[in-house]
Amino acid sequence: MSTTVYISKETATQTEARLKALLPKVAFQWLDSPHQYDTQMQPLAQNQALAQLVTPSGALEALQPCDATQSDALAIALLTFPSGHDNSGFVGWFASQLKKATGSGLVVISGAHHDYFGFPWQAKDAIQAWLNDFSQQKTCSGNSLEAHLTPLGQFGPYQADVINFGNFALDGGAMFGTVPKVLWQRVTDCDCDNRVPNATNCLLLRDGTHTVLIDTGNGDKWTPKQRQMYAIAPAPPLESLLAQAGTSPEKITHVLLTHLHFDHVGGCTRYKNDAIKNDARAFNAGDYEPVFKNAQIWVHEGEWQYAIKPHARSKASYLPQNLWPIQSQLKFCTEATTQVLPGLRMQVTGGHTTYHQVVILEANNPDTGHEGLIFWGDILPTHNHVKTAWVMGYDERPIETMAVKDALLAQAHQKRWLSLLGHDTVSAVLDAEAGFVKTGVTA
Repeated sequence: MSTTVYISKETATQTEARLKALLPKVAFQWLDSPHQYDTQMQPLAQNQALAQLVTPSGALEALQPCDATQSDALAIALLTFPSGHDNSGFVGWFASQLKKATGSGLVVISGAHHDYFGFPWQAKDAIQAWLNDFSQQKTCSGNSLEAHLTPLGQFGPYQADVINFGNFALDGGAMFGTVPKVLWQRVTDCDCDNRVPNATNCLLLRDGTHTVLIDTGNGDKWTPKQRQMYAIAPAPPLESLLAQAGTSPEKITHVLLTHLHFDHVGGCTRYKNDAIKNDARAFNAGDYEPVFKNAQIWVHEGEWQYAIKPHARSKASYLPQNLWPIQSQLKFCTEATTQVLPGLRMQVTGGHTTYHQVVILEANNPDTGHEGLIFWGDILPTHNHVKTAWVMGYDERPIETMAVKDALLAQAHQKRWLSLLGHDTVSAVLDAEAGFVKTGVTA
């Protein structure tokens, strides 16, 4: 039987992020004395910018001890990579980073496993200092990636922009469910508390009449204890980020919510009074007000009914301060598919929550050739979740998530939709053509 599999291709940005996370985990063991090639070997160019693979005849045994004052003296290091990590592309990337940081090149000595690296001897101290500094940049205080605005261009009548309202971190085991850490740590880094970084990428659509915001991020109603627990990174206020896009909360006409977990609906409400900010007292509806006071807020009726009376397993994700202040503005989806505006629909997926929805815009982008876009919510939170079985432990119906994800990925590929990923800190956008490789698999 022949089936179609969609595999995420790593972009240059994603490769950069993977290798930056890997470098602090690589062990460098320096040989005590300088070495040089024997007389039969080509000498090393001290300022070589990129790595050069030496033939098997240039293995470590072809080196000989020498005087440190010689111009081609090498400092030799044995590099040991941590098990379970993808180190593909490391040599070229590391060489280019080293050249930028210290002005030094490198050469690969061992032809078998490429474990031994040679560096100009006089640059050894500078290289080690750079490695130490690089490692110290990896802290346990959560992620510190910045909020930002990413224009996507014109889709039919709509100008599309992605706004990341700020980053936070969630437990890696919860983010990858039954996928073992030995596998998921190859594709993303975690801090000392096992938390992995998450963005809150939201979609802004404008057609001159309507201004639509899809999901709203975490909001700013967090105590210091909660900020620490979720490693919520400092970010500009929601109003400031909307202003960068040329709009404001008052101009939002429609808010479309994929579901009502705090990291998707939190931006819909705020404190009425800053004096109660950081107060851990019990919920009081009078303390909060809607942010988007002129907007219709669309969500599935089944999701709302569950959110206000959640199961104990999900209660921590449904916070009353995000829900009751917007009740009067709600517009309920009641069918499997709801057309909100021309070309713009919400579609029930189930999986993550029983009434979770994706948002699909079918409109052509003449500059890129895309015929639409899909905002995935938490069915496909990051590019690391493309594989069928890579679903979150948070999902109420994980088998359902797997099935609907594969079906929608196939549809996105066929219809040339741009995929928008709500929690990806590397790139909010996954191209239906460039981001997936179609392969035939015989089972």
